[in-house]
Amino acid sequence: MELVNPLDGRRGFIAVTPVRGAQLKLAVTRDAAHALQPWRDETFRVGIRTVVLMLLGALTLAALLRQLRRVAAGERALRESEQRYALAMEGANEGHWDWDLTTGALFLSPQMKMLYGQSADARIDSHAEWLAKVAIHPDDLPRFERAVDDHFKGRTGRYECEYRVRHPDGIWHWLSARGRCLRDSSGKPLRFVGSSNDVTAHKQSQAEKEQLEAQLRQSQKMEAIGTLAGGIAHDFNNILGAILGYGELAHQQSPEGSPLRRYLDSVMHAAERAQMLVERILGFSRSGLGDHVPVHIQFVVEETLELLEASLPAGIRLESRIEAGNAAIIGDATYLHQVAMNLCTNAIQAMERGGVMRVTLDCAELSEPRTLSRGSLSPGPYVRLSVSDTGAGIPPAVLERMFDPFFTTKEVGEGTGLGLSLVHGIVADLGGAIDVATKAGEGTTFEIWLPVVGETAIPAAEAARTLPRGNGETVMIVDDERQLVALAEEITAQLGYEPVGFDSSAAALEAFRKTPRRFDVVLTDESMPDLIGTELARQILLIRQQIPIILMSGYGGAQLTNRAAEIGVTEVLRKPLHRRDLAESLARALGSAH
Repeated sequence: MELVNPLDGRRGFIAVTPVRGAQLKLAVTRDAAHALQPWRDETFRVGIRTVVLMLLGALTLAALLRQLRRVAAGERALRESEQRYALAMEGANEGHWDWDLTTGALFLSPQMKMLYGQSADARIDSHAEWLAKVAIHPDDLPRFERAVDDHFKGRTGRYECEYRVRHPDGIWHWLSARGRCLRDSSGKPLRFVGSSNDVTAHKQSQAEKEQLEAQLRQSQKMEAIGTLAGGIAHDFNNILGAILGYGELAHQQSPEGSPLRRYLDSVMHAAERAQMLVERILGFSRSGLGDHVPVHIQFVVEETLELLEASLPAGIRLESRIEAGNAAIIGDATYLHQVAMNLCTNAIQAMERGGVMRVTLDCAELSEPRTLSRGSLSPGPYVRLSVSDTGAGIPPAVLERMFDPFFTTKEVGEGTGLGLSLVHGIVADLGGAIDVATKAGEGTTFEIWLPVVGETAIPAAEAARTLPRGNGETVMIVDDERQLVALAEEITAQLGYEPVGFDSSAAALEAFRKTPRRFDVVLTDESMPDLIGTELARQILLIRQQIPIILMSGYGGAQLTNRAAEIGVTEVLRKPLHRRDLAESLARALGSAH
């Protein structure tokens, strides 16, 4: 029991127990502080241990929670990284693969499956399944297999290859694949990983760029030929002018049926062939030779086919479908006739053993731009001339160069190599384009596309008419070639005029200054060493405004015609001159002056 000591007032404990066999009781007292001290010490120790354990538990729990947060953050970062990777792969249109070479297992990303024409959720677990479902272009398969084999055998450090695969819609897509092998210590491939992306648009743009570059080179080449043509046209036409002019005069004076008439016929025929050759060379120029008037294209083609049909070689059959109606194009009927004639002649010559030549003329409307073998077309209405043969086709080496001037596959003396070049020059000048399709052993088709500008009526046939004559009017003739001056004097004299010739433009101008009223009309060449014809005309018109002036040029065109018109020149004649052309031009010039 507990008690309080009356002496010092301290608390204590007392225990009383009787003594066995005696009338005594034993009392034992103990100070409470001493009695409870061991309990207090144990309680303190237990408390300390409990606090320490609680602190350790709290620290452990905090560390665990921190680690869990770090794991959760790592998982979020991993998910975000995977999403970024997936978005990057999707944005780059790339798919990736992982092929375990030991087990044969294959992993393909969804984008990878779609690149090869499969659905994103298609089940493809092995390389064999992939090969069974993917169609690689036959032309690219050897290159693909060689690239893989070279990398697996260590001949290349990385695997890189471009090839085509066919999608279920039948369209071939270009893919660019890159990858590498993971190898063991001995160099044996264990895994093959890599990525692919679709490069079809890049391939198409690259092909279009190469085509445009080829067209630019061709354009520059044709421009150079045009410059060359301008350089030789003047001198060559002067020579031809003398031959044709004097030959025509001699032809008129020779008895009909005589040997001399036959000889002169041969001379004139050869000179006319030479003139046609000059016309072809000039056709390459970009000076806009020929008239630019509405032309009834169907009439021109039908007329060409009538001429050809009468002289077709045995074994060649002509099939035609002409359905252009009254469609009109802006051009020169003579040049368009040459286009049709050259294409048909080439088709006939391509069928040495006979065959079928098909000629089609129709109208077509383009709703979007189109690029052809030679040239590009804008949207709009077009007339399309197609000439095809059943010959042997055109070899690739010839196909690349066949529009080059003077390139020919014929024997020496059988061709000039100017036919297709002339066609190209005329079509380009008219704003059209050419398309060529050929296949070995089956033949070739040429398509000429020319822009339509409306409709026009079929031209009426011209009746034969007599040459207009002069009434003694004085004609000033200026040319730096003395022979041509003499020729023009003789022709104009026969036509009833009074010619006065000069082989120097400076001398002609001086004579005109002295007696400006002496002359009724001026006939002058353009290319001369002192004053060119247009400058001479300008000086003369400053002296006498109303005098008619006729300009001659072997290398005319729209630019010269426009410049001459601005100065006040009445008319521009093409050299070499023909008697009828000169007679009619003089009559028109003097008629307008009167």
